Amino acid sequence: MQINSTEKRTGYCETEILNLINYLTNIYMLKYPISNHINRNSIFFMDNIERKMTPEQRNLLRCIPYNESEVIRLNISFRNQYFYEVPSIFLEINPKTEIVDDFSIMILAKYYHGLQNNITIQQLYDIMKEQHIDFINIEEIEQYLMAKTKLYEIRDTIIGSVLEKLESIDTLFDNTYYRRKKFLEEFNRYYHWGWDSTEIEEMLKMPIIKNVKIKTIS
Repeated sequence: MQINSTEKRTGYCETEILNLINYLTNIYMLKYPISNHINRNSIFFMDNIERKMTPEQRNLLRCIPYNESEVIRLNISFRNQYFYEVPSIFLEINPKTEIVDDFSIMILAKYYHGLQNNITIQQLYDIMKEQHIDFINIEEIEQYLMAKTKLYEIRDTIIGSVLEKLESIDTLFDNTYYRRKKFLEEFNRYYHWGWDSTEIEEMLKMPIIKNVKIKTIS
């Protein structure tokens, strides 16, 4: 399945988000019932935990602003220097790595210096903004990256809410610390969020913000 335009961006309702928070909280209460407990039950492997989520919830944690697909396609329209229409091209993006397809890079290399294969959509956008060309329309790329920024905000709210619930359910510090740390470590590794051990420890020390309003994307 392919996503052809930004009009097919997935919306995340509050109920969907709250259900995900409750699901993750319950999973980690079961997965690590006591401090230093290692539950080797296969139902708690990360692939199985994710499989129980809806497609929207999976995309939310992966910060993908579109419905689940094998490739994301963003339209780039442009006019040449003589101001007549040139056929649009579609950037094909891997939703997990965000690498732009080589063919699109080859076409755009006619207009932009320094393009190379295996660059992400963010890297491509930075180059296109730096070497601004009036007759190339990059609006869909901007919409995609703006949607991702909003998803990061929602994801962080979910993480904070799960940490808060894990802390409030159990009164034993050792249990709550271990459980919350395993949640951050395992999801950080599985979803490639890029946090190091120091950042995770800082997140565990941060005071939980109460009554965080969930921001939704329509």
